[in-house]
Amino acid sequence: MRIDPNLSNVSAPSVSLDGTNIAFIRNGKVWAMNIDGSNPVQLFSSLGEFNNLTWSPDSKFIAAVRKSKLYNISLETLEMHEIEKSHLVDEESTLTWSY
Repeated sequence: MRIDPNLSNVSAPSVSLDGTNIAFIRNGKVWAMNIDGSNPVQLFSSLGEFNNLTWSPDSKFIAAVRKSKLYNISLETLEMHEIEKSHLVDEESTLTWSY
């Protein structure tokens, strides 16, 4: 899937459940942008490579895996937190939210 002709090395696109945004991995980093392709933003630059993205049901958070650990990213505050009570996550697993 080609998200934007000006963005290369993109993988794991995930559309938010409210249909307004797309999260994706580019060069191992988590990015998000509006559904129309505008405003692409790299959410974090200092950490290593991420994979396996999924949106929360309210489209306010993105979950992602890095080195078999699960992280929660808030789009409102742009803060990321490791979910410490999680088990190690296989990087090929599919993530889902549960409340």
